Amino acid sequence: MASDNVGVAGYDLYLNGQHVLSTRNNSATIGDLLDDQSFEVMVKTRDFAGNRSVNNPQISFRTKPFTTKDGLVCLKTTTPIVIDGLEDAVWDQYAWQSAEKILMGSIDNEQDLSVKFKLAWDENAIYLLTRIIDDAKVRDSGDNLFLDDDLEVYFDMDNSKSSYYDLGDFHYRFTFQDSLIVETQFNAVKGITYVPRIMEDGYQTEIAFPWSVLNSRAKNGKLIGFDLQVNDDDDGGIRDGKLGWWANSDNARPSLFGQVKMRLFPTYLETSVSLPDNFMLLNAYPNPFNGQVTIKIELSAAASVQLDLFDLNGRRLNTIYQGKLQAGQSQFQLDLADKASGLYFVRLVNAHTGQSQTIKVVMIK
Repeated sequence: MASDNVGVAGYDLYLNGQHVLSTRNNSATIGDLLDDQSFEVMVKTRDFAGNRSVNNPQISFRTKPFTTKDGLVCLKTTTPIVIDGLEDAVWDQYAWQSAEKILMGSIDNEQDLSVKFKLAWDENAIYLLTRIIDDAKVRDSGDNLFLDDDLEVYFDMDNSKSSYYDLGDFHYRFTFQDSLIVETQFNAVKGITYVPRIMEDGYQTEIAFPWSVLNSRAKNGKLIGFDLQVNDDDDGGIRDGKLGWWANSDNARPSLFGQVKMRLFPTYLETSVSLPDNFMLLNAYPNPFNGQVTIKIELSAAASVQLDLFDLNGRRLNTIYQGKLQAGQSQFQLDLADKASGLYFVRLVNAHTGQSQTIKVVMIK
């Protein structure tokens, strides 16, 4: 406590030695922490004269890992994304996510309606690419897009999980037919770039949601609420069915949204690639893949190596190979059929030279 008799004016919170907030309340929340990390929190009492308490105890804790059971990890892109409705090369390093939950009506088969999407972010915006298979595209209900074939995107930017919409919650609707955008809560559409492309078997869309439009800021570790749903109208009139990613019912409450964690591409798996006299090359094909992928190694000289598989959190899932390889090409089959769709890393280390090389592999189901 403060050393004099002046009353308590408030509390200052420090995270890992850095001041993060001040409050007069007896409780406070520190959000957007990186997952699977250790932290120390200290609280200093402050009186009206500005004096702060000394010898304050610290509380240590560790955040839990963010897994597929918690939601989706959204990786930051270092390459600008051009919104043109096409799956440009920058999207190759991102895994498709499926929206498979039937929220209302019926879906006959994958040709009737199937939905997959990719998410990315940078300092400017959140980016969304969707690929929707739909054998009958209908729009005959004017601005009531939800009655026809349309895409719905939901954001809860502070992940409050509220039962009502506040200033950080948004509900967007997009038509497959043109660039019309509807935001049902605040008409927050200025600055959003949306390009749909009609295809023979459905349509594809690409969207950039500026952080400013979403009343938020880009931050590594930021956790937001998110959901994606698609309506299906096969014969005109009202919709016949609906698929969604996270929610289990046709309800737009933020409390039902899934979660998306903003994250940088891991730097703890930095590759050290060079081509000296004793070089090594590491490749994977096909990539992206479904279940099984072939890992190809090429060495210019015999060496003892270790080949490991890591998940997005940098955890070693298994050692694919450890031992001596002869000069030339070697191949290993990697079976990830029991793993979740997403981004993985394969790292090769040469025990003789200390060289390492890491590649990204993307599994889709």
